[in-house]
Amino acid sequence: MSFITDTLSATTISGGTIYGDGSNLTNVGLPYKVYSALLTQTGTADPVVTVVENTLGVITINRDSSGRYSVNSSGLFTLNKTIVYIGAITTSAGPSGGYSGISPGSTSSVFWIDTTKVIGSGGSIPGTGTDNVLNKTSFEIKVYN
Repeated sequence: MSFITDTLSATTISGGTIYGDGSNLTNVGLPYKVYSALLTQTGTADPVVTVVENTLGVITINRDSSGRYSVNSSGLFTLNKTIVYIGAITTSAGPSGGYSGISPGSTSSVFWIDTTKVIGSGGSIPGTGTDNVLNKTSFEIKVYN
C-alpha cells in the first residue's frame, strides 16, 4: 500500500490568503471582522462583558431599561453586511425559560438586545423586558467585507 503526499501552497479563499506547508497554516484571511463575547447582567447594572475575540473594534453595551441593552460602536455596523447572534438566556428566568432578541438601529452605530422571561404554565410572554436573565450568554457580531 502506498500513500500520496501533497503540499498545500498559497491559495486564495474569499479574498484572503493561506500560507503554510499543509501542517501549519497561518494568516488565514477571513471575509469578516468579529466581536465574540459572553454577557452577564444582574439587577439594574450594565451587562458584564467577557470578550472572547475582537477584530472589529470598540463596542460598548449598556442597560437602557429593564430587559433592554444598547450595543454601541463608532459606525462599525455596515448596512446589509452585519450579522448578530445571541444565545439562549438562562433557564432560571421562569418556569419555561425566556427569550432574547436583536433589534437593528437606524444607524451604523447602534442596535439593541431585548430579553423577556416566559411566565405561567402556558408559557405566555410578558409585555415588559426582564433583567437578570443574561448569564454567560453567548453574543457575536460579524461584519462582512
